[in-house]
Amino acid sequence: MLDEATFRSGHCDLFIVIGSSLVVYTAAYMPVYAVEASARLVIINLGPTPMDDETDVLI
Repeated sequence: MLDEATFRSGHCDLFIVIGSSLVVYTAAYMPVYAVEASARLVIINLGPTPMDDETDVLI
């Protein structure tokens, strides 16, 4: 399952994070893979995340 998520993260056009602090790894790498592959990043969260500076839309 992790291999599939990694592959899809690295091959998407848009990655949306909802309700995650992005501090629990390995899952927190998924938006990094997406951004490295030039995907747009949307984060919807109550608090800050380590990826806030990389987002296209931050709510």
